[in-house]
Amino acid sequence: MGCLCDKNMKSKDLLTDSNKGYSWEKREQNIDPNDFTLEATENSDIWKVPGSINGQQYVVRNCRKSCIYLLDNINTLTIDDCNDCKFIVGPVTGSVFLRDCRDCSCVVACGQFRLRDCHNVNVFLCCPTQPIIESSRRIHFGCYQLYYDQLEDQFRSAGLSVFNNIWSSVHDFTPSHTDINWCLLPATMTVQDYFQPSNHPLNLSLERTWSVVPMTTGVFPEPDEDLEVCLVAFFHTNNEEALAKSFIRQLLEDRPSCWLVSCRQLTLEGRDAEVVFGSSSYNKEAEAGPLVGLVLAGPRVIYFCQKTAEKVVPAKDQVYVSSNPRTSPIQAETFTSVAAMLLYS
Repeated sequence: MGCLCDKNMKSKDLLTDSNKGYSWEKREQNIDPNDFTLEATENSDIWKVPGSINGQQYVVRNCRKSCIYLLDNINTLTIDDCNDCKFIVGPVTGSVFLRDCRDCSCVVACGQFRLRDCHNVNVFLCCPTQPIIESSRRIHFGCYQLYYDQLEDQFRSAGLSVFNNIWSSVHDFTPSHTDINWCLLPATMTVQDYFQPSNHPLNLSLERTWSVVPMTTGVFPEPDEDLEVCLVAFFHTNNEEALAKSFIRQLLEDRPSCWLVSCRQLTLEGRDAEVVFGSSSYNKEAEAGPLVGLVLAGPRVIYFCQKTAEKVVPAKDQVYVSSNPRTSPIQAETFTSVAAMLLYS
């Protein structure tokens, strides 16, 4: 049999080489799981600031009557056996899993959300995939609303878009025939109704107007002759996200009677763009990179969206706004369906 060692290599060289190791091995050896576990905390305020978790897995268990702020990028988060606790959580790249929790509230953004064997939990969520609950009752969902310094950068580090949020599309693995296991919180309810965080140097805010995630109702409106639906798409220009946020803020300030139903960020291929926009005129813009699409509703919303776009968007070829009130609801639903297909593929 052959030998894999060079005959000319001295024993000293071999010893030195074998001790070099690999960067990931060194990193693993330096990580103490206890540094990323919070256990048996009661009647406390716990703060984890940016840089304290640094994309590691984090575990919370057996906590009581505590407010827990995990304001950093996290790989995965598991919360077990907690009662009467409040959680405000930065972006989680992978999954957030709550098990055997009661009387809790949480604000959380993640790649996947799961909840099992829980009772009376309020969830203000940002998630690009369908939230899942199992064997749980009295679960209430609302849209994620949060701001603190570095949060937007953390979303990017986690690979999450603030515009891809289907928080309201809940799947219940164990539906009840006699009771409702979950519901959507009314739009009048806000995160501030459940949380009163103390002052902190990170400028943490639960105000809707400050939130890095746009506030969406998550429910497509029923047909109404006095109500319009409008699709607005901001094509990729390296500042489409900023334009979309400015548009939303300006429209809702000028017209509080209008609201944002949903939003998506994705790249459309030519055939998908033709399906959404009804022609090939926008294929080039759609294929240039990720666009931000908004579905809005309200009285005369198409007219107001057109006027707001004129105020906010420097060039006409950067934005598309629906023009026909009769066909725009179908167009908005088509965009939502195409976006769901692409995001799940």
